[in-house]
Amino acid sequence: MIGWRYRERRDPMIRFLPIFLTCLWATAAVADCPNSIVTGIDVSALISHDELLMQVDGMVAALHSPAVISAIQSRGCARFSVFVWGDQAPVVLLPWTDIGSDEQAEQASAKLLAAAGDYQVPGGQLTDVSSALQFAWQLLEQAPPTGRQVVNIISNGESNRGPHPSILRTNMLAENITINAVVFGPAENLDTWYRGNVTGGLGSFVMRIHGIEDVAAAYRSKFVMDLAQVTE
Repeated sequence: MIGWRYRERRDPMIRFLPIFLTCLWATAAVADCPNSIVTGIDVSALISHDELLMQVDGMVAALHSPAVISAIQSRGCARFSVFVWGDQAPVVLLPWTDIGSDEQAEQASAKLLAAAGDYQVPGGQLTDVSSALQFAWQLLEQAPPTGRQVVNIISNGESNRGPHPSILRTNMLAENITINAVVFGPAENLDTWYRGNVTGGLGSFVMRIHGIEDVAAAYRSKFVMDLAQVTE
């Protein structure tokens, strides 16, 4: 019987096999999932649990739409994560999940719906956009490497706590991260504020949701735009 000690006398190059496989896996991750998309949903003041669920329902409907599935499959795969934020520690509802098929979209949707259903909206929080951007950046750093990194901030108000979000934006744009926003609520100039202080990067956009009936369509358009092949 050959023992482990004897086996360690194999070709010393075998020691580098794990490193080689790790590099190979990272290369495959870039090829298979060229987009990492993280979405942060605002649960600050005036956002109820029902409103959070409506946002998630719209996101789930979008993930199942033929337009989004087609856009995902045209790139091979896409990597998604979702979290909620206010002025307390953000909470991840969907950890990084690769989606490349209807079945994977269904599995991701089930996880997201279950987590959103269990989450208790704190209520009365301020709107700390900088903390949302910082947390999204940290999630991107934890994800397997991809060619394009996208952050989506969903909110009904301007930032009223923490550092000015333009500081985070400048640093994130330097890392080639694209920042988009989807805004809703009564504030008329909210889209202008996000465009001037939060969003930026290649192919960035600000989208406004006018009513409940717009949520699914807005998310569908948002994901398709997130997944679009953008070049200089």
